[in-house]
Order: sequence, then C-alpha cells, then structure tokens
Amino acid sequence: MADRPRYYLGLDAGASKTHALIADADGHIVGVGLSGPGNWEGVGLDGARAAYAQALEAALADAGIGRAPIAAAGYGLAGYDFPSDDGRLRPVIESLGVPGPYFLDNDTLIALRAGTSQPYGVVCIAGSGSTKAGRNRHGQVFRSWGVGDEMGDWGGGGDICRAAVGSVARAFKGIDPPTALTGPLLAHFGVPDVTTLVERIARQGDHRIDFAAL
Repeated sequence: MADRPRYYLGLDAGASKTHALIADADGHIVGVGLSGPGNWEGVGLDGARAAYAQALEAALADAGIGRAPIAAAGYGLAGYDFPSDDGRLRPVIESLGVPGPYFLDNDTLIALRAGTSQPYGVVCIAGSGSTKAGRNRHGQVFRSWGVGDEMGDWGGGGDICRAAVGSVARAFKGIDPPTALTGPLLAHFGVPDVTTLVERIARQGDHRIDFAAL
C-alpha cells in the first residue's frame, strides 16, 4: 500500500487579518485561507478562535483535504507576547482539532524564519503595530513586545496613519504646506471637510477609530 500523502499547516494571525497555508511534503502550496483579525487582544479569545478556524477551514477546502492528513503545524500569533499568553492561546489552538505536533510562538518568529534560509537573523515588522525579533547563532532569542508607543514599540501602521491625519490637520491650519493626503482621507472617512474629520476623531467616544485599517 502506498503511503498516504502528508501535509503541513502554517497559520499567521495578525491584528488585521489571518492567513492559513497548507503545503505538501515537497513544499508545494496546495491550499490557502484568509480571515479577519486574529489578535486576541483586539477581538477576544472567541474572536481569535473564530478567525483561526475560518482561515483553517478555507485552506482545507482549497486543498481538498480534511484534518487527518495534516502531519504537523506551525502557528505564529500576534498577541502571543508574554509567558502567560501560552495558557490562553494553546487551548484555543488545540481546540481546532488539527492532529500532529505543532509549533506555537509570536508571529515575528515565523516572519524571521520565512525571511532567511539561516536559523539566525533579525526581523522588523511594521504591520498594524510594530515589533522586532532576533535569533543569534547560539539560538538565543530576543523579541520586543509589540504593545504600543508607550513601551517603545512605535512605527506600525497605526502610527503611520495617525501621522497622516496629523499632516492633514496641520495643513488645514496652515502650519504645514497643503498635502495630497487630504482628499483620500476625507473620502475614506466619508466626510466633506477637515473640520468634520477632526470632530469625528476628537469626539469618537467609545467608537475608536481603527487607524491601522487605513
């Protein structure tokens, strides 16, 4: 009897989207899946699990297989930042019902592995937020937390978009020269002028503006 085909799952969950990918034993991609935000800090554990499951099911359907042929899996999760997060997220991953051994860590570590054929290096990510990680030749790992400006993790998509809004506001007040960003920002927020834009952001109350989505 011929050996059954073996497949491998990779899942990358970020603050704005979640990707799942299935490859065969030769490294050929046979299935991909996409879903929404998968960072539990933003969507809660139930929301994160729903995003993981949706991306997984889409990838399995694309590959035309079930869970049984999955030989191993790797999960890189935004929000897996501190030792205490293992107790939160490992049960969520195991509830997905994917068989075989699996790797679970922060999403920076899978980006580092994807970016180099060597087992060491440095990766800087400017996604919805900003974070960095490195591994040296001795296998020692250091990673920033990716928890926001207050802790020194600046430079992500949210910061870039806040800077864009600030540029438009300063141009309107005459502090800075006119900027080509004004029209696209007004269109994005569906407002007629800069004053209405500033009012909406300044008076947002409980309805927080998702700057990273810009």
